[in-house]
Amino acid sequence: MSNKKNRDEFNREIVETLQKIVHPKRLNRIYDRVISYQKTQQQLDHQKYVLGVIQEYIKEIDGLLQE
Repeated sequence: MSNKKNRDEFNREIVETLQKIVHPKRLNRIYDRVISYQKTQQQLDHQKYVLGVIQEYIKEIDGLLQE
């Protein structure tokens, strides 16, 4: 998978995750800022790690709310 495609899929995943926890008016501003920090592979890898942590918390919260 190319870096561009991988990054595009990751960025789409960011949007889907943020839509669950952020007010829509702030979403574009946050997204633009996140994208601006993707200058190196190390920064992108760090963002992937953080996104994974956030997604795990969302799954936990969703599970608790469904009980």
